[in-house]
Amino acid sequence: MNDLENKLASLPLTAPSAELDRRLDAAFATAAASFPARTVSFRWSLAALAVAGAAAALALLLRSPSLPTPQIVYRIEARGPLRELLLEPPSARTPPPRLVVRVRPS
Repeated sequence: MNDLENKLASLPLTAPSAELDRRLDAAFATAAASFPARTVSFRWSLAALAVAGAAAALALLLRSPSLPTPQIVYRIEARGPLRELLLEPPSARTPPPRLVVRVRPS
């Protein structure tokens, strides 16, 4: 502690006056009279209960797992000679189809 704090700690405390107590009691009594205590009506408590129930139901609905999404199956079919080749494989007597690859010079 510094010197100022030591001096303040060593000073004797005076008792509060009776006049101060009377004025504080009067101020608190006036404040209590100007703001009467409100009681909660049955309708407000019922409305609060309904709102809480709706919020709980909404939270449960949002938390529940969603329905599984259907699987999408893509079917790709060949056309033309490739389809014929895939459906009817060539016999050993017929020669396989030619595969020609052309590359353009750059």
